[in-house]
Amino acid sequence: YQSLRLGARVSAALGSVEPYLAVENRIVFDGGALQTRFDSASASGLHGAIGVAARMGALSARVEGALTQYSWTFTYGSGDMRQASGGSDRISQVSVSLGYAY
Repeated sequence: YQSLRLGARVSAALGSVEPYLAVENRIVFDGGALQTRFDSASASGLHGAIGVAARMGALSARVEGALTQYSWTFTYGSGDMRQASGGSDRISQVSVSLGYAY
């Protein structure tokens, strides 16, 4: 998906630990080959994440869980081979990252 991401992130700095919550609206400009299979197709997306980041000197770490949902609306002709009025994609992610700054 090629999309514009508009969102917000809220966090709380609690010493060396920073829990956060992020939300995004995704305006889809290009959904790839799927959108060419129908007379018209439009997609939109939402993304949410929750996580915690921590710093200890030069070391940093982050754990995050995220969910991204894209929804499709299609139109088609009565004789078209592919007939669907909509669809959705859901992407679930869990990430752990470690870093060292020198």
